[in-house]
Amino acid sequence: MRRQKDKIMSAKKKNIPEVSIKSTKDQILSAYNEIVDLLQENQMQNPQEEKKKSDEREVIQKSSQASLEGIVSHLANLKITL
Repeated sequence: MRRQKDKIMSAKKKNIPEVSIKSTKDQILSAYNEIVDLLQENQMQNPQEEKKKSDEREVIQKSSQASLEGIVSHLANLKITL
């Protein structure tokens, strides 16, 4: 949460122009392009966090696919082999 606030504060420091109803098309596009650039920089800086989130999603998906019946039958097979 604190990182997001820091990112927002750094974005404000970079003087991103504010857009209003009276802004021209060029002003709007300029502000949009600056924000896109900032987002791309932030995404490039956090590949480790993305990898961690991806791994967590994969673990959750695998655990949700395991059904109670499958677990019980697997345990039964293990008991038989012992």
